[in-house]
Amino acid sequence: MIIKPERFYRAYAGDKLALADATQEYNVATYLPKVDPAWINSYCYAPEQAWVMPNSDFTSESWRRGEYTFTADGYFKVYTRGGDAIIYFTTNPRAYEAPEWLTVEAARVAQRVAAYKQEGDLAFALVTDTHFVVNGTHHDTAHGIKLLAEKINLSGIIHLGDFTDGMLPAEETKAAYAEGMADFEAIGLPIYKVIGNHDTNYFKNNPEKFTADEVRAVYFNGGDIRYSVDLPGCGLFFWTPLTMMKPIGTAIPKHV
Repeated sequence: MIIKPERFYRAYAGDKLALADATQEYNVATYLPKVDPAWINSYCYAPEQAWVMPNSDFTSESWRRGEYTFTADGYFKVYTRGGDAIIYFTTNPRAYEAPEWLTVEAARVAQRVAAYKQEGDLAFALVTDTHFVVNGTHHDTAHGIKLLAEKINLSGIIHLGDFTDGMLPAEETKAAYAEGMADFEAIGLPIYKVIGNHDTNYFKNNPEKFTADEVRAVYFNGGDIRYSVDLPGCGLFFWTPLTMMKPIGTAIPKHV
């Protein structure tokens, strides 16, 4: 596949990089899939929305023209010089492996829900503040919901916003959102969304804030952020007051 310079990608030992034009040069910076506890246990935000640690292998001496082979699993970015470059990445991705604790927890939660849920009741997986990051935990979150859906009849997923940190360039934030949401969409349940403040891409004085139209395009496929959903015996109404400066997301359920 063709990859873009200066973007994070996952690599595994044996994967390869190569330039289409051998007269150009490129450099590879690799990162360990290692998480600083402060990114999880405090309000610290990881630089570039990436829970990784640099290997410090990007140097002035590491520019190359030939093929590059990864010797360990991790993440990487590619930098180029000598004009626009086409970079080929050959990878053999590994299948997701759920941690054992997640399977145990999903079974426990399903049992508790089943004890309360009666015929005709609606049950939703409520998600908020996923803050999709490189090497984050959204794969586990989505898989946990998938396990629940296999055990109990879920009516859908409600996401209350802050999909990303909102401090990357606009196109990178869009890509992070799309990649993170792909795991949730693969579950096959309806997903009802509202936006949070970070979803306007304003955080850390980001110069590439989303306009109102961009918010609608990114999160609602161009539709209105104020929408209602009719379900048998129940109406769900999502209302998100939107200003051009700082949209704030709220969800107000309304029973009919």
